Amino acid sequence: MNGAMIKVLLFLATMLVSFSCGVNTPIPESLLNVKSVVERLDSAVTVMYGWEPRDSTYNRSVDTLVAGIMNQYNEDKPDYSPVGPSTPAVTQGAYNQARKTWAEFKRLVDSDNYEEALDYYFADSAGGEGKNSSDFLVFLKHSTYRYTFDSEVLLPMMQELRGDTFAVDQYIDILHLEKAIEDASIAMNQRDEPYIPEVYPAVVKDLGFALAAAGKMEEALNLSGDLISAVYDITGSAIYANFFGTKYGSQLYEAKDDIETAIGLWENFERYLDEYKDDYSPEELSDMKAHIEREKQALTSKL
Repeated sequence: MNGAMIKVLLFLATMLVSFSCGVNTPIPESLLNVKSVVERLDSAVTVMYGWEPRDSTYNRSVDTLVAGIMNQYNEDKPDYSPVGPSTPAVTQGAYNQARKTWAEFKRLVDSDNYEEALDYYFADSAGGEGKNSSDFLVFLKHSTYRYTFDSEVLLPMMQELRGDTFAVDQYIDILHLEKAIEDASIAMNQRDEPYIPEVYPAVVKDLGFALAAAGKMEEALNLSGDLISAVYDITGSAIYANFFGTKYGSQLYEAKDDIETAIGLWENFERYLDEYKDDYSPEELSDMKAHIEREKQALTSKL
């Protein structure tokens, strides 16, 4: 092979390498916000104080609640061992391990390795006890941060990388656990003044829509009572709580293309208001009936 040919081949090889290095796989649109949400959660959790045994203002009852619910989901494991009453429900070692797990997940997301990050989330933990996913519950600590992670990070990653069926099934399991934790928190605080986690209505709605998508419509509709009660405790308004519950049911039926039943729910609510009109002010009734009419018109346009 002469010198000129060698130079040509070397040039072509260099061009090919340069070209391949310059081609970046575009990030799917559904995942564009994932990195910023992870960064925001990381910053928020980092400044939390009083949530771990090492903190001077540590409140053991919160950890006891979370660990108790997690234990219920692990009872069928042969090596299951419930936490003793004199032991912190979540040990400092568990928090330390959770930080390492989160840091690795964040590293993968920061480098745009979303597929690997999702695999890591579902993988067995390095210590051989449980899944990495349990560490995220421990690290994120607060219901608002857990729900933000589930809905804005995990869900879009599962939908994009594993498909809708997988995403819906997993999201149902994740939200069942989250709702159980929040239900226990609500029950624990009933002795004082009612406490409803700010994301509780959103958790219930997301769970209901996921159940409906999975063909579990009756189970989805049965959540309406929890939703109405929560909104009432938050707002103190019975009329708004019932409006919120009616809208939830209507949206479930609308998602199933059962527009007539969706409209029927609003008509039932309207009849309820007529029957109990003495319980509300004329202004409340007028405003609510205007809302109902707009909802009915929007649905009628889809028939």
